[in-house]
Amino acid sequence: MPKLKKIRLSSTKNSWGSCSSNGTIALNWKLSLIPQELANYVIIHELSHLIYMNHSQEFWSQVSQFYPKFKVAKKSSNDTA
Repeated sequence: MPKLKKIRLSSTKNSWGSCSSNGTIALNWKLSLIPQELANYVIIHELSHLIYMNHSQEFWSQVSQFYPKFKVAKKSSNDTA
């Protein structure tokens, strides 16, 4: 199982978060300004990239295990970004 090696804060204008293949997750500091449920989705999304470095069906299945309403949150995060 891939491991999280580092979390860093970012201030990108076009993304809430990212995950690199070396196990670094970057989270936009503005996540602290949006509803907690939406921030939780972003964090789960990025953690899921530690297992699947893509947006395959398996990736979304992984996300849905921890955030069953991910489709609503995904739309909200895209609208909010």
